[in-house]
Amino acid sequence: MNRIFTWAFLLIFGFGVATAAASSVDVMPVKSNSSTLRVSIPFQDDIDIRVSPNPANDYFAVTSNINYSKIQLFNIIGKPLKTYRVSADNNYQLTDVPGGIYILRFMDSNNQVIKTIKLYKKN
Repeated sequence: MNRIFTWAFLLIFGFGVATAAASSVDVMPVKSNSSTLRVSIPFQDDIDIRVSPNPANDYFAVTSNINYSKIQLFNIIGKPLKTYRVSADNNYQLTDVPGGIYILRFMDSNNQVIKTIKLYKKN
């Protein structure tokens, strides 16, 4: 039974992200009039988003080296519970959420997942 939940969790949240030693990937060379232009996409390992305290009591705080537009809070089986908009102080309340294990998804302005972090909440 635990294996079913583990596989479902991995499929829902997409933790099968491949990593590489390089910090970027050349996507496609584009010819201009005189030179070649290369477009690079950063790997998820270059994105530094930290959540503290973890485990949390009543709130969690976020520090990040990138911009994100919202945070989605999911329970462990993938049910969306809350959506947080970016706050000025980067603190987000958890007072209405019971203790347990949660998933935070950090989204960009195009609703693309930037990073996923596991959050523990104390009772």
